[in-house]
Amino acid sequence: VLFGTSPTSSVSNLCCTGYSLPDSSLPPLIAGWWSDLDPSNSGTIRYGTVGTGTSQSFVVQFVGVPQYGTTNLVTFEIIIQPTGRFVVNCVACPAHNRQTTMGAQATPSEYQIMFQNTGAATGTSYTVTPQVYNVTELPAQLAVDEGSLTRWTSATDDGETQVSLPWPFRFYDRTYTTLWITANGMVSFSDPLNTCCSGPVLPTTTYNSFISGWWEDLYPSGSGIFYGVVPGPEDAFVIRYNIFHLGSTSPVEFEIRLYRSGSILINCILCPTDTGNHLLGMQRWNTGQYTQI
Repeated sequence: VLFGTSPTSSVSNLCCTGYSLPDSSLPPLIAGWWSDLDPSNSGTIRYGTVGTGTSQSFVVQFVGVPQYGTTNLVTFEIIIQPTGRFVVNCVACPAHNRQTTMGAQATPSEYQIMFQNTGAATGTSYTVTPQVYNVTELPAQLAVDEGSLTRWTSATDDGETQVSLPWPFRFYDRTYTTLWITANGMVSFSDPLNTCCSGPVLPTTTYNSFISGWWEDLYPSGSGIFYGVVPGPEDAFVIRYNIFHLGSTSPVEFEIRLYRSGSILINCILCPTDTGNHLLGMQRWNTGQYTQI
């Protein structure tokens, strides 16, 4: 099943074997038992919504669909839930002489493979669940030494820059290799465009895939904005802000630390108000999951 757009012309019929993930030619998709199937011969493909409210799911079922050129019948279902969680149930997923793929891909750097070979997977069920964060409030930690980091100087008041992450970082249910740092106190895994002039109330449909340390209308003066790897018991990629509110000499100092394990630390050393709306929190790539602290 494909999301959003049609595949490129080079893969318009998705024939005749399960593609190896990741593949840059593919749109976002979930593959239940992707191989050379022949629903024109026999079998049924059906879809629809079941349940209501938070228990609602969209279901796609392949029932008794033959593998091309064989008498093997394939039966499986893909269950997609509003939270982003999805399930693949393989009732009858026999081996084939061509590669079969079971998995999902959002982008070539964000994918999940459950099965990818010529074997069978009958009687198996796979569930992919978006990551859930538990929030713990602790006293502020010692600030990172700025001398060990790279300084970024924004060319504009509301500027942004894209940097490569030192390791793939999993944020909710996707894995990222780059990060956008903005002048207004938030970092984003997708281009945030314009972050002026105050932190939004979550959930927001304007921005996605972001972490906010102290998002408001900040001014990239003062000591500056820094980023880099800080080694320790667990290495962290740190984005450090030591700047001001726009039109104020009141300093703002905080850090966002991304650990190899996927943990996130927001270290508020000096996070004053200027009567504007500040945001400390984060949101997944859609509005289904967010944390507003």
